[in-house]
Amino acid sequence: MSWKETIYDAAPAILVAVLTTATGGAVWVVRTLLTNREEIALLKKELSGQAVIREIDRQSVEDLKKMIADHRKESVESSRAIAARLDQIIDRSGS
Repeated sequence: MSWKETIYDAAPAILVAVLTTATGGAVWVVRTLLTNREEIALLKKELSGQAVIREIDRQSVEDLKKMIADHRKESVESSRAIAARLDQIIDRSGS
């Protein structure tokens, strides 16, 4: 049997192997792309959810800062009122 005959005899098997490999590769690529798209969509959804939570947290921090500032202001006013009352008591007791 010559090389030519051997190649002609093996050609269908080689063609089937090449086509099977190409088809399998194409299926793998499509499956990978679709899976990646789904993963990307899930990641985008998760990131948008995190952005909402981050905005809520920022608002909460701003509210807390305002509450602390108000509390400090009330505390200073209360301390001044107490100091004024103590001054009155001291003045009365000293007179």
